[in-house]
Amino acid sequence: TAPGPDRATWVGRIASASQASWLVGQSVGAWLNRFGDPRVPSAVAVGLYVVCFIMSSATLPTGHATPKKTMKRQDTTSVLTASRAVAATAGARLAVAFALRAA
Repeated sequence: TAPGPDRATWVGRIASASQASWLVGQSVGAWLNRFGDPRVPSAVAVGLYVVCFIMSSATLPTGHATPKKTMKRQDTTSVLTASRAVAATAGARLAVAFALRAA
């Protein structure tokens, strides 16, 4: 966010959400582990990661537009687009590793 009076509010909300997710995630993981197979919490985590990735890809902007006369090849790939590629690769590797381990 831009500097201003609301910045501290939003930083506090993000920090609170991070702490709450850490506590709730541990509890839910322990509860899911009761179903017998220790891979159930991992499968749920992979599913939540996929949902988060899809929602982030659909809602986040891809970058800023630059004028055509100054556009270079390096400018066409934004940091966010590169991050999406890395996240997609990591997600695919995680899903393959989980599938191979489940087999």
